[in-house]
Amino acid sequence: MKILLGLLIGWCVFSLAQEETNPVNPTGTNMSVDPAEDATIEGLDIDNNGVRDDLQRYINTTYPGSDNELLRRALTEIAKSSQQVLLSVQAGDEFDAITDIFTDLENRQCLYGLFGEVAFDYADGLLLETLDTKARIELDLQADEIFADEIYTPRRDPLSACNFDISGVNESP
Repeated sequence: MKILLGLLIGWCVFSLAQEETNPVNPTGTNMSVDPAEDATIEGLDIDNNGVRDDLQRYINTTYPGSDNELLRRALTEIAKSSQQVLLSVQAGDEFDAITDIFTDLENRQCLYGLFGEVAFDYADGLLLETLDTKARIELDLQADEIFADEIYTPRRDPLSACNFDISGVNESP
């Protein structure tokens, strides 16, 4: 009995130590493999595709398979534009930040056009991954302040907001 109790306590201590040194995201997977991914706003982008590697891993592992190809593409575009918003705000360039926010909203409208109401869930999941440090959250809040007086008018056809090939997709819902 003492051995079983000792093993249980040891496992609990090990689990707690892992949580402290190896943060877990809400999906239950550790997307940040390298601490450098969170050391800067830019994070790591080894393949230079404009998407942080941890976000690319999140998208590809959360939505695998050929049936999720359009979803991955739409989320990748949002990841790019959201990152660009943070970088423009960090640089103090309000004009670019507003332009980048409009691009981000267009990308989100495309996602909605492709997937309807569930698009909000997909976008929220990506947002949790994107704003994974205090500095990124603070920049996002600054972006909200910059954009507060702007007006965005959604397109009548949300699929027209997509900036990638959506062939084979029916008319918007």
